[in-house]
Amino acid sequence: MKIQIENVSKQIKDFCESLVFNGLNLVTQESIREIEFFLQNASQLEAYRLAISLRYLHVELKRFLENSPAFNTERYVFFLCNCWLHSRAFISFAQTKEEDVEFYKSLMGIISETEIMSKLILRLIGIEKVRLEGTMMGLVFYFISLYGSTRGEILKWNLMFPHKKGNINPSVVLQLTLPNSEPPCTVDKIISNYLEIENIPCAIKEGNIFLKDSPDIKVFIDETPEDIFSSKLEKFYFDSDEIYKRITQDYEVTPFDLPANFLDYLFIKHVKIKGVTLEGKNETNTPINVYTIDHEKDYCLFIRIPDKLINQDLIRKINDCLDKSNLIDGLFCKLILERGQLGLYPLSVMENNKIKFPNISEVHTLDNREFLKKMYKITK
Repeated sequence: MKIQIENVSKQIKDFCESLVFNGLNLVTQESIREIEFFLQNASQLEAYRLAISLRYLHVELKRFLENSPAFNTERYVFFLCNCWLHSRAFISFAQTKEEDVEFYKSLMGIISETEIMSKLILRLIGIEKVRLEGTMMGLVFYFISLYGSTRGEILKWNLMFPHKKGNINPSVVLQLTLPNSEPPCTVDKIISNYLEIENIPCAIKEGNIFLKDSPDIKVFIDETPEDIFSSKLEKFYFDSDEIYKRITQDYEVTPFDLPANFLDYLFIKHVKIKGVTLEGKNETNTPINVYTIDHEKDYCLFIRIPDKLINQDLIRKINDCLDKSNLIDGLFCKLILERGQLGLYPLSVMENNKIKFPNISEVHTLDNREFLKKMYKITK
């Protein structure tokens, strides 16, 4: 893998230098295809910082070719330089002094060392669609761990695959074979059942599990139905002081980098969605659907969903809740600080003792009582 990333980085460095030498006048669709190739390789090799910069360079060059008024010269130069610097860092990483290794790993977005977890018991708590333009798309599954040293933590499984055009069809993804499952089953089985995994690589710091084909990994589906209580979600039911601590924690800010910073996961109760406005529709950034809400706690929150093709199912389902007299029992969300405002991105909706995943078809639901009782028994 080290040799692979060095080779890709050399190609990216040469590409960036040719853009500087030749200028934008020689940019063509072939240049766009080259960046898509680099982005796909950087994502597969887990060079995430490099991949993010390539993604935004890809966006700016497409805007330039389309003569879009959204093209921003300063933004283009910033991400071009970022791509060059990150590629140079990967090339010279082998010569890094030992005391600087961890710093450079963090700087380049290299994922922390994985450890093998002998056993995990997981339950699905959220689903998100992800699409990296022109390269990768898929689903991110959010689980709550019910066993061992990771108990109570949120762990993610990224099920991604190469794709260039169109939207994600969750039904197709859910019918794929679940890696290493015994007996073999499809991915959709994890929606309404407990997942037990043995010998799974896990990056604890980033909260990622790596469920892939391996003779050492064993995956079992527990279909035993049980009624449960939701005590474990209280960990993510923050008051205003806890929210403030997360806002003031250290996070990275750059002039043209991602406008949103992930703070934590958040569970809110007794939610009423009151109204919606479209923010930024006349600006160069992607418009955002901003929903005003009431909830049980004493601080102000908004649901903020980018108005992208990939989010349209989620937007429709949130719109269905507008002005309804009945309160939503609970929302489990990503808590994000975006342009100075707290925003929520819903991962699951809890109503009438059921958990629904608004990013996929509503036929895939599970009984909330089953989910909660299992956690109560394990953590008792």
